[in-house]
Amino acid sequence: YFRDLLTYDFYLREKAKSRPDFSNLYDYEDANAFYNASNIAEYLPAYVGMDIKSVMRQTHYENFKALNKTILFDYQIRDAITHDATIMVIV
Repeated sequence: YFRDLLTYDFYLREKAKSRPDFSNLYDYEDANAFYNASNIAEYLPAYVGMDIKSVMRQTHYENFKALNKTILFDYQIRDAITHDATIMVIV
């Protein structure tokens, strides 16, 4: 549970090039399956028409099993005060 909370806090603030040591294993297959044209149109309309690899560089998809949530972090749109990424809960 705490690993998921730490990972959430970590990705809320920055798009990391490598995963932190404290985080759980990343499900690459699940993340790659998410990034398709229909999901981008539904959850990331500002990215429609962009190359999927470009969208993946500006966002992060994470499944938090202990929290029972899947969250998409958008680093293009950030909070003006805290500089946190915009988050979307994926259903």
